[in-house]
Amino acid sequence: MISFVIKKYEPDFHSEVVKLYQALKEKYEDVVYWWPGKEPFTWNFCDCVFVGEQLVGKGQVQPIAVMEEGSNPDFQHKIYLNIKIHPDYEKEAEIYESIYNSLYNKALQIRESLPKGFDSLLCVGNFKEEVKNNEFFLSQGFKPLNSLFGMTRDLLEEIDSVEKPSEFEVDHWKIDREEEQLQYLKAEAEIWPENPLGLERLQQFKSNPNWTAITAFHNGEIAGSIMAWEESGEKVGVIEDVFVKETHRKKGLARYLLTEGLKYLQGLELKEAQLEVVTDNYNALNLYRSVGFKEVLEEKRFFIQL
Repeated sequence: MISFVIKKYEPDFHSEVVKLYQALKEKYEDVVYWWPGKEPFTWNFCDCVFVGEQLVGKGQVQPIAVMEEGSNPDFQHKIYLNIKIHPDYEKEAEIYESIYNSLYNKALQIRESLPKGFDSLLCVGNFKEEVKNNEFFLSQGFKPLNSLFGMTRDLLEEIDSVEKPSEFEVDHWKIDREEEQLQYLKAEAEIWPENPLGLERLQQFKSNPNWTAITAFHNGEIAGSIMAWEESGEKVGVIEDVFVKETHRKKGLARYLLTEGLKYLQGLELKEAQLEVVTDNYNALNLYRSVGFKEVLEEKRFFIQL
């Protein structure tokens, strides 16, 4: 039996976290890899597995969709976890099981802190090529939830200009003040009532390098928005949280916002932009394809009742 210890993440571990990512990328090319983040409150929910001085595994857990009071009682809180084991240690079942049990207990703690009256799901997402990882979760009783396409857009290629619909004002919005954050989250939750962003994830998104929210307003109210930022150290841009309220759809606003987001990332001299979309969201798929995105990966998501 291999000797290993589990430690709570500390900033001093960052270089080892990078090495683990690099080792996984050498084997899989692409992995669903969570970074511990800059916020100390996330570190309590990030476990690191060491064999001697080497980081051989890392796991994190956090709430992704939190139902607020007044939400449909049929909706569920969704708590996600992410476990990654060094390719040289993937056959060590004890490492997988130990870190999973630790994160499962942390997920129970998170569940108790969430608004009452809703069931909770524990979920995980991996690219389908991450066979060992997916096999482990299936062995723990996880069931298919949904799947997402990872899409990319080459930022070295020309981006066609799109005319702004005249009835909207569009700004790069910092969303700094508390009332602005509440305004944004309320609008966003109208679009995805089953998967609202929540304040904690909003703050995490804002902590990314060169983060911005490109937001359209109509008579002072949010009509639509996208977020964009630079993936740290990757020369890659991310497009996230794309939405347009129903009353403002079919006016070209979403395509305009996406184009502005791509131009913003191109201005940062990044090589490509990435986003994710649920595989059966055909309207969104067609929109993203229309501005040059292409499907390159498929992420499989699984769940158990917590």
